[in-house]
Amino acid sequence: MEQQLETKVKVQRETSGRCLMQKSEHFTAMVRVNR
Repeated sequence: MEQQLETKVKVQRETSGRCLMQKSEHFTAMVRVNR
């Protein structure tokens, strides 16, 4: 049970990290377009 929970949290962290990276990339692209 503990192991499963740890894996779940790890996956969630990786997913949110990827999401943040995509958002910042998108933001940078928007800034480039605006300039």
